[in-house]
Amino acid sequence: MTTLYLVRHGEAGDERINAVSYEPKNEYDKPLTELGLAQALKLGPVFKETLFDRSFTSDYFRAMETYEQMGVQTQSHQVLPQIRELYCECIGKNFGNTDLAEFKRQKQRVQQFIDAYLSDLSQNETVLVVAHGCFILYLLKQLTGVSFGHEVTHTGVTCLTFQDGWQLSFFNESSHLYEPVDPAITALFSDG
Repeated sequence: MTTLYLVRHGEAGDERINAVSYEPKNEYDKPLTELGLAQALKLGPVFKETLFDRSFTSDYFRAMETYEQMGVQTQSHQVLPQIRELYCECIGKNFGNTDLAEFKRQKQRVQQFIDAYLSDLSQNETVLVVAHGCFILYLLKQLTGVSFGHEVTHTGVTCLTFQDGWQLSFFNESSHLYEPVDPAITALFSDG
């Protein structure tokens, strides 16, 4: 069975812009914040036992930094501008954007990614995509036919498997971001 993991990048912003050296592709290409770095580091233990056959990241710095902080093992890695996020690509998410032409462009871009990189996966491959919230949502819609709304948590993990079609295993899992609950707290809610 083929397994596809989709991970949204960590929190990004201007906080570390002078502390990193990279050439931004545009005004939206930001590095991870300190919180974003911490979020990405917490993904390491999630995937420590996973060997990826292929991995892909957006060419935006926040996605590449997230991937690097994860420290995953992969046989083949590609940085792709095709999976970067574009300003206002989610209908209704950014300032009431209802640009149907932009929606069609995004849908085409996601389909091109599927055709070029996911359609030739062999059985039992494990694949990682580190990208952006809207790209992940559009990709999920294209693969499963189901809409998952407008929000994906920073470093949220989504998993799909393929066997006679794509099936969702879990969506936007983010328990790695939280400390385990103290058993003394849960005792407050028990009947005993």
